[in-house]
Amino acid sequence: MVQKIRVCIWDDDNENRAGMLRVLGNLEEYQATEYRSGAGGIDNLVALRPQILLLDVDYTIAQPEKLAAELRKTMPNLKLVAMGKRWDENSREMYKDMGYDALLLKPLDVESFQIAMQTAFAAKVRLGSNCEVLSFFSPKGKSGRTTLIVNLALALARVSGEKVGIIDAETNFADMDAFLNLNPRSTIVEALRDLSYLTSGTLEKYFEEVSDKVFVLCGATSPQQAAFVEPEGLTKLINLARPNYRYILVDLAPGFNPISIAAAEASERVYLTTMAGGTFEIKHLQRAMEIFRSLDNWQQRVGCVITRMAPDVRRAKELEEQIGCPVTLIPNEYLLCSEAANNGRMAVDIGSGSPLTQQIDRMAFAIHGEGR
Repeated sequence: MVQKIRVCIWDDDNENRAGMLRVLGNLEEYQATEYRSGAGGIDNLVALRPQILLLDVDYTIAQPEKLAAELRKTMPNLKLVAMGKRWDENSREMYKDMGYDALLLKPLDVESFQIAMQTAFAAKVRLGSNCEVLSFFSPKGKSGRTTLIVNLALALARVSGEKVGIIDAETNFADMDAFLNLNPRSTIVEALRDLSYLTSGTLEKYFEEVSDKVFVLCGATSPQQAAFVEPEGLTKLINLARPNYRYILVDLAPGFNPISIAAAEASERVYLTTMAGGTFEIKHLQRAMEIFRSLDNWQQRVGCVITRMAPDVRRAKELEEQIGCPVTLIPNEYLLCSEAANNGRMAVDIGSGSPLTQQIDRMAFAIHGEGR
């Protein structure tokens, strides 16, 4: 099944909106939705997850420049198309400067829409659109998730030569600060509290330095504080951080909850993680896959990492058939990790020649190679 491009029409004129929905209904590659002013604010628009937004700037949008800035902050990869009944040279330049990717003349017809789409997708890629968000979820605890995330972040920084961010969204017992021997000035709680005042640039100050190219936003210091981490806020935080990093790795609490689902929706890739143990772990992964199949384009987005299992191509293929997604096996280096953690060296100096880091390096090369 071909993945359709999601188009949202924001026009408060019912007749205009209905006409545009009819036109887009004739185009198989697009999936059209509608939005109206007063329908719950930007959060409800974000929930529709549009890839293209058609905005009536004649009557519906009072402050198109302010709205464009807000949408860019919340959904940096969104294609913005301004719709109007007439465009002169001055207005064309003005809306281009505001950040709109294309202009569309109303009433809408198939030919003008297709031309506008060519213009929008040919527009210069904005800072942050190249960022890939990777979220890490485990059906149950004790999955080796934190060890994997930190080492993979360092490996991705080495492979890409660019900055990598980590967001600790664990809402039970966040431990990234202890894992990295950090005493953070701010955590995700403060970042979410201040979110409405932040820009991508000022958000960077909330991240702690792990290495010259890896930075972490530490999690809440207690489960009580973690109650302030909500799905909508986390989605906005992830999108606001995109322009700062080539990759963002999100550490999620075990088990399904609204936060883990929201993070998965906001991510280019989702990794189910578990620690090798027995048939129960495989069953948990199979059940989790049933839920993650609801994600758009899930075949390309969902993978599985099983820790404390020696890499073996044949065994990985068997597990892929059982679970229903690509599987990466990460070897057991418990003693090495424990020794490094006890010396405050976790991940930064865990040993480049170890089977653990070698396999994670291979994973990083595969991720970066696919994303280029």
